[in-house]
Formats: sequence, structure tokens, C-alpha cells
Amino acid sequence: MGFKDWLKRDLGKADEMMYFYDVGCEVVGAPAGGWWRSSLAERTSRIAIGRKEVQRRQLLGQNATEKALGSAYREAKAQRGRDVQFKQDGITVKVKNGYSKKFDRYTTDIILIDPGRVGEHLHIVLDEDGGEIHQAWTENH
Repeated sequence: MGFKDWLKRDLGKADEMMYFYDVGCEVVGAPAGGWWRSSLAERTSRIAIGRKEVQRRQLLGQNATEKALGSAYREAKAQRGRDVQFKQDGITVKVKNGYSKKFDRYTTDIILIDPGRVGEHLHIVLDEDGGEIHQAWTENH
């Protein structure tokens, strides 16, 4: 590992720590004097609170995604052959049904857009029986 790799890793850790600190400040407020004039204990408590909040948000996002996916599948079965778009718990859901040449069968194509994951979306393809053919996070295009 060279100096460049070490520096990149160290800067990545610093960015992550500042992100957690900012989230912690959103939850409990910024300490008096901000980052530079606060004590080490105040900063580390904000970072720990930020980590817990990020985990909580991720769990909420996963639960919302699962709920939205179930709703999307029910909507798609009811409306074969049309695009459907709706929002549920902050997640945007786009659904399209029809014959897929790629998979050589009738499919339900679902795209879930989570505002917490900027620049990418979850792409899920289901067959006629609801079996999962494809699932992947892909970049927006």
C-alpha cells in the first residue's frame, strides 16, 4: 500500500465521519461552537448518534422498499400491459408489464427509486408467477 492509497483511505474515513457528524447534528443539534470549538466528547457523541440514525433510516428504507415492491406487484397484476407510477413512503415506483425478448417470457418490470440513493435505482424483473428473474441496483440512465 502506497502513500496515495493510504491518503485516499484516510480521506474516505474523514468524509464518512463528517457525514455521520452532520446527521447527528440534524438529530440533536450542533454543539456550541460547531466542530472546531466543541469538545472531543461532543463530536464523538454526534458521530455515534449519526451512525445510529443512518442505520435507522436504512432500515426504514428497506421496509418501505419491501412494502412498495408488494404494492407494485399487485398493481401490475391488475393492470397488465400499462405503465404504472406511484409513490409510497417516499419511494417512487415504476412498473411495466409485457413480453420481454431478453427473458423470452411475459414479465413485470419494476423500478424503485429511493431518494436516499441518488443516481441509482433498484431494477427488479418478475415472471408471470411472481418469481424473481433479475434484481440489481443500477445507475440512472
